[in-house]
Amino acid sequence: MAPRVLEPLPDEPQTPKYVSPTLASITESLSLLGVSPETLAISLGETLAERYLASLRNKPFRSYY
Repeated sequence: MAPRVLEPLPDEPQTPKYVSPTLASITESLSLLGVSPETLAISLGETLAERYLASLRNKPFRSYY
């Protein structure tokens, strides 16, 4: 007996309902905003560094000696 092959119904869409964004579309979106991917990366890096340093300043220093 031959295996049965399920075929999609004719009224079902052939494309997925949600398409994940591609790197090209993200780059295009950034360029529309006037931001390059490099500038965004540098900005995010600086923000994370500032937050990390601020969290270190707020912690009390404990001497274990």
